[in-house]
Amino acid sequence: MWCVLPATFPENYELIIHDPSRPKFVISYPCSLLNLIIKDHYTNDQYHELVDKDKHIYEIRSENSIFFF
Repeated sequence: MWCVLPATFPENYELIIHDPSRPKFVISYPCSLLNLIIKDHYTNDQYHELVDKDKHIYEIRSENSIFFF
């Protein structure tokens, strides 16, 4: 997957913050962007977990097990 990015593409991106206690914040731009796209388009919102067997009550939750580091 990384072969589609040019070699000069920055892996880490540094954000400058005006708070003196935290002067900078570093993110891995490609991984963050890929995680956001995966979350938005490939999260399964249809997990139904049986909570009460007698009353047939299900809890609906979302799950996504794909993340880039």
